[in-house]
Amino acid sequence: MGRKGISLIELIIVISIISILLAVATINFNNWTRRYNIEKEVKELYSDLMFIRQQALVTGMNHRANFETANTVVFRRYSSEADPDGSVIRRRTVNYPITISDPAEREIEFNTRGMMVAVTPKSVCLFTAADPPLDSIYITQTRLNVGKIINQGNSCGKDNITIK
Repeated sequence: MGRKGISLIELIIVISIISILLAVATINFNNWTRRYNIEKEVKELYSDLMFIRQQALVTGMNHRANFETANTVVFRRYSSEADPDGSVIRRRTVNYPITISDPAEREIEFNTRGMMVAVTPKSVCLFTAADPPLDSIYITQTRLNVGKIINQGNSCGKDNITIK
C-alpha cells in the first residue's frame, strides 16, 4: 500500500522549520546591517577628515572639523587670522552619536602643512552595542587611523582603541 502525497502534520512541521530559519536569518541580517552602517559612518568621517587635511595642505589655509553636537560635524576653511568664523565647506550629520576623547576640545584643526595643530592626540568614537569592525578614529599630528573600540563601556582614548 503506497502513500501518495504528504500528510497535514508533515506539512505543518516543514512550514514551522522554515519559519524558524527565516526568523533567525532576519535577526542576523538586521544586526549585520547595523554593524555595516556604523562602519560606513566611521569611514565617511575618516574620509572627510582626510579631505580637509589635504585641502589645508593644497590651499595653504587652515581647516577645522568642529563637532558641534553629538551628531553634527561642520568642516570650515579659514583664509587668515582675521577670519574667525571661516567659511563652511561641508556639514555632515551622523546617524550615531559621536564621542570625542576630550569633550572640552570639540575642534580638530589642520594647519597649512596638513598637520593637526594640537599636540595631544585625539580620538573620535561611535559607541554602540552592535560591535562593528571599525568604530573609532585616532588622530595624531601627522596621522589619522581607524580603529576598533576594545571595551564599549570605557573612555574614547588611545588605551581603549585597537588601531587597524
